[in-house]
Amino acid sequence: MPNKNNKKNLIDTHPVGRIFNIGKEKAVWKRVTELKPGVKIAVEKDGNLAWDEIVEIKSVGLERVWDIEVEGTHNFVGNGIIAHNTFLNDLVGIGTTNPADTTLNLSSTSPSSINMLDVDGVIRINQSVVTDTVSNTLYNNSDVLMWNDKQISAGPNLYSINGSVSNDEYLSLQHKQGTTDILVTAWVNDGTKWVKIANLGDPSDTTGDYYFTTPDSDTVRLHNKSGNSQSLKLDIFVSGANVAEWYTLDNTFADTSTASDVSDISDTSDTSDVITTGTSPSTEITLPGSSPDTSITESTSVPNTEITKIESGDVVALSTNIDDYGMPMIRKTSTYYDSSLFGVVTTSASHEMGIQRDGRKLVALSGRVPVKIDPASSDIKPGDFITASSLEGHATKAEMPGRVIGTALQSWNKNSGDKKVLVLVNPTYNSPTAQALTSALSSDSSTSGDISNEMLTLRDQIVALSNNLKDTLSSLGMTLTKDEVSEKDTLAINSDMHILGDVTLTNLTVTGDIQAGMVTIDTLSNSVDVLGSSCYNSETNTINDTLCNDQALHLQKSGSGMIDMFDGKIVAKPNGTLVIENSIETKKLVINTSDVESAAAGKTTIKAGDTSITIDTSAVNDKSIIMITPERPATVGSKYKQEGKFEIVLKEAQAEDLDISWIIVDRKD
Repeated sequence: MPNKNNKKNLIDTHPVGRIFNIGKEKAVWKRVTELKPGVKIAVEKDGNLAWDEIVEIKSVGLERVWDIEVEGTHNFVGNGIIAHNTFLNDLVGIGTTNPADTTLNLSSTSPSSINMLDVDGVIRINQSVVTDTVSNTLYNNSDVLMWNDKQISAGPNLYSINGSVSNDEYLSLQHKQGTTDILVTAWVNDGTKWVKIANLGDPSDTTGDYYFTTPDSDTVRLHNKSGNSQSLKLDIFVSGANVAEWYTLDNTFADTSTASDVSDISDTSDTSDVITTGTSPSTEITLPGSSPDTSITESTSVPNTEITKIESGDVVALSTNIDDYGMPMIRKTSTYYDSSLFGVVTTSASHEMGIQRDGRKLVALSGRVPVKIDPASSDIKPGDFITASSLEGHATKAEMPGRVIGTALQSWNKNSGDKKVLVLVNPTYNSPTAQALTSALSSDSSTSGDISNEMLTLRDQIVALSNNLKDTLSSLGMTLTKDEVSEKDTLAINSDMHILGDVTLTNLTVTGDIQAGMVTIDTLSNSVDVLGSSCYNSETNTINDTLCNDQALHLQKSGSGMIDMFDGKIVAKPNGTLVIENSIETKKLVINTSDVESAAAGKTTIKAGDTSITIDTSAVNDKSIIMITPERPATVGSKYKQEGKFEIVLKEAQAEDLDISWIIVDRKD
């Protein structure tokens, strides 16, 4: 049989049977029907036990076999072969598959070096398996199956696994003291326990006795053993309407009204400005401290490629990218009055929402924060609205309605040398006209006396409102004029106008040029062009294909309809067909013949001695005109055969091959 060092080969070769030791060799019991040439078996040789390989198996008829019984053990000897019965109760021998229940006692004379039980198969244990020494172990590759309330142990000073303590709901761990503490408790029908964890860490440490309970159907509670200090940390995933974050609980029971229960939510107040009332309990009202940055921030994700580019003072907007928590990431603003304006990046704050992680930045949503200013901005004074600039991540003075980041708290001009301005962050939409109207209407003065005084007061309010409206329009570069032709009032805007939203107009008249992206409509030359340099060189008659493709002007790119010019005289269809009502004048006409099956022109050869050839092309039909041109003088003709086929015919066969060109022209009835 193979030796110890070749156990895998032994298992692969003999997958069925039980392994036992004979001397220093491992043996496997096999049925006689399983024996075959090449298998080694135990035989008697020179009065000793030896292993010999089976060379041939053949029937020799009946042989006499002796059964030598020694203390209840049967040894079958016959024809030089010894079969040793290792099972008890006289029920197991060669070919026996159902041994009776019994006890197998194992021991070792050298407990420091010999395994208690060394197996490659399966051991089924219905009673306890115990060793009397520390070093004896079950072999690594063994597979132990247990039933009922049984136990595997290695003496009183080592760990044991119990299938049950008092019932089948427990899996216990026995430590060095020999006592059993509960390791895992299964579900109990009364709903008080689910999983119980005992004695984490050193066995003598009793402070780590933790378990879960379910006081009601909606609550899971983690307990410390009664009387021990409460020092637990538990990561909990919190998902709300606006955030989805991980928070760490610092106490056994977390209360949403107690900030100290959650380590990532600070409950530390700025004690420099605190008003208190009473002694016990006291009430505290916290006012903003003296720090320049007293903002409320949100920890917001940034794309990995942008994390090092976004810094404190940058104006940011929400992007279309989503982080692992389903929240939108941020980007630097780069357009005036960015409609997705979100906040300002900062490095510190009085209050932080969310959790700082790799790939995140603090974004101020409210409070005083230094903001980068575009050097091209108009002069700024305290109270001016601040919005996004076209310079990436920078702000500028807001001079028209639109999305703003907040109001300036400091003055600034181009010569100040300052790169940032302190801003009271409050992202909102600013409408000076609406604010002026609201301000005018808010002057609610009470009237008294007779009706005349009330009318005079009302008149004064209307005049004040009119003056405020005129001043507001004037500040925006707008004037109201009278159209002498139509007798209608006209709004004239004398400065640039930026409209960030959608515009719906009944009629639009443009006296200058129109530009939409790279496409321009020139009203002076009556032309439609794409901005860019010419991709055609008329001097060399060459075309820059790449540039022409990049600057192509597309008409009906989606193919949703035809292009009609001159009321149907020239029509381009979505399939590429061009219909021209009159003639075509051109210096050169090139017909693509690369697709032979659908070509409208081509070239063929009639071999010497032949008088005809058939041409296949989908371009020909019964209304087609077929023109034939031979390369040397010959009498040739053509005739239509069927849809997609026509024939070229020679009056007389030629002595040499004849090349012939042909072209098909469709005619319309």
